[in-house]
Amino acid sequence: MFNNLYIHVPFCQSKCGYCAFYSMPSANPDAQRKYVDEMEWQMNEYTCVEPFRTVYVGGGTPSALPRKLFERLFLGINASLRLEPQAEITVECNPETVDVENAALISAFANRISLGVQSFSPELRRLLGRRSGNDDIERAIALFRRYNIERLSVDLIYAVPGQSLTAWLNELQRVVDYGVTHVSCYSLTIEEGTMLAEQQGVNAVDEDLSAEMWWATGEFLHKNGIERYEVSNYAVPGQECRHNMNIWHGGTYLGLGPAACSFDGHRRWTHPADLPRWLTRDPVEMDELDCGDRAREIFAFGLRTASGWTKEQWSCLEPDICGAMTWQDILELPQLPELLRQNLLVFEPERLSPTEQGLAFWDDVAQAIL
Repeated sequence: MFNNLYIHVPFCQSKCGYCAFYSMPSANPDAQRKYVDEMEWQMNEYTCVEPFRTVYVGGGTPSALPRKLFERLFLGINASLRLEPQAEITVECNPETVDVENAALISAFANRISLGVQSFSPELRRLLGRRSGNDDIERAIALFRRYNIERLSVDLIYAVPGQSLTAWLNELQRVVDYGVTHVSCYSLTIEEGTMLAEQQGVNAVDEDLSAEMWWATGEFLHKNGIERYEVSNYAVPGQECRHNMNIWHGGTYLGLGPAACSFDGHRRWTHPADLPRWLTRDPVEMDELDCGDRAREIFAFGLRTASGWTKEQWSCLEPDICGAMTWQDILELPQLPELLRQNLLVFEPERLSPTEQGLAFWDDVAQAIL
């Protein structure tokens, strides 16, 4: 029924200036305890499902939970849920929350870490509302290496007001220097209602510079052995995030926690983005697509990846998920000739994938297909 698991931990030490995700201050011990109590109960509801291939613990800041509750969360996952022997288990962390005890605890549970650096520049981190310093970043990376976490990913944000292309390339050089094997690079988006929108305005991002940085990122990291494998993600070959790759290619997923989303192959549903409502088990928001719409959506999301789709990949999807749309049906979509003509997609024997330009303009590709 579900192949992948996402757990949303909604607590943060403070709200970052750009963040529009659901999170809340972590200073309320009673709320944190109730969250873990409820999470344990909800995980017990899924003891009989098939083993999960991947687990992703995100937020928020999972590592902002008090250590005993953090440990209870991990123990609950291991005790209540079935995981494949080689399951990929990712935990998001912010550098300032990683000390020796936390690093040991996380490393005993996870085999992949996503570290929220966002910027190596103290000035830009202050603008973004980040709490960590360079010493925190260096300590966190060193500690996870000490505990044999080889799959370490770093998140970075570019096109921050005041950031030059040269400064951005220096950020990427730091990633290379640290020997990180995966990096997620996101253009800053300033959304209504965030603190950064109040300070800078929603139109403060230079879109032309953002596009230039996107192209430069791929070129720079490629020269250093880190390849773009998705619109915003880059990895040393073999170090791609399996959790996200599965979901981009139509994998089912169970989401637990406030604001978490699930997809069972037929329907999507989302938990309330509100801790009190989630604790009282308020109804989820249900989204049910007809077979054709669902198949086209899955096809479009697979084109976020540089590898796109092969005939074999598409044919391996459950018929209920792809709506009985065959590979031949895909090739006969009326939008494809124009997307191929515009050099946004390329067709090779039994593979349909985006070009670099198609990745850069993925929104346009998806809009055409949907």
